[in-house]
Amino acid sequence: MPENECDCAQCVALCERRPGWFAPGEAEKVAAYLGLSLEDLFRRRLSVDYRTATKEEPREIYVLSPAIEGKAGGYFPFAPFGRCTFLTVDGKCEIHAVKPIECRMASGCKDAHDEGLHADLPRQWDHPELQQQLVELAGGKHELDPLEAIGGFFALLDDTVASIGRKALKDGEKEDKEPNE
Repeated sequence: MPENECDCAQCVALCERRPGWFAPGEAEKVAAYLGLSLEDLFRRRLSVDYRTATKEEPREIYVLSPAIEGKAGGYFPFAPFGRCTFLTVDGKCEIHAVKPIECRMASGCKDAHDEGLHADLPRQWDHPELQQQLVELAGGKHELDPLEAIGGFFALLDDTVASIGRKALKDGEKEDKEPNE
């Protein structure tokens, strides 16, 4: 899949909704690009996200991500939604030259988001030394707060309903454009 260079409203909306994940080694490139240590960059602009446990993979796997604005230096909340800390006021990526792989590959205007990449990235982080590095950056092991999980569930539900509504609108627009038989 080619890298995304688009900055249309649909692509920027992805950055306003939730930051993409880094592959191992990419955050260090961002730190060098901004002239910061990884620890300083983490405290100011990054967070640890996680793939929740599933039946097939029964434990959380931590991944590194740009933070949601105002939430740097720890773990993402359950079902995190919010603007990427690197998205500027004018809708540009502050770290475009070194942005995370998931951001490089995502596209909001071409329906080309690679779900396989999102599923694969946690596996790239699934090594004891990388998991330990993320736990240390975040200040200890992640404990999910039950109230956070309930709030996250409702945020996820709201987002799912909105997504279904957007798809229905798109489908309706396509039908309107098709000639009548």
